[in-house]
Amino acid sequence: IASCLVGSEMCKETAIKSGAEDGKNTIRIKNGEVAVISSNCSNQVCVNHDPISQAGEQIVCLPHGLVVEIVQDEDMASKLV
Repeated sequence: IASCLVGSEMCKETAIKSGAEDGKNTIRIKNGEVAVISSNCSNQVCVNHDPISQAGEQIVCLPHGLVVEIVQDEDMASKLV
């Protein structure tokens, strides 16, 4: 799970590459919005998802088990088991 804390430096502008085994996603954080800009998953739902910018919004890549979430407070980040 990748969480972006509203107002944090990480939420300003960055690109994050995530991957496990053969699954790869690139997440862009820019101008207060978060988007998955590339993925080698089979369905591309995460890439075609509109950018998110509000606390509580998520982008999910089921094939790779990736959840990108915007949180207002670090304690509000979802916990996945």
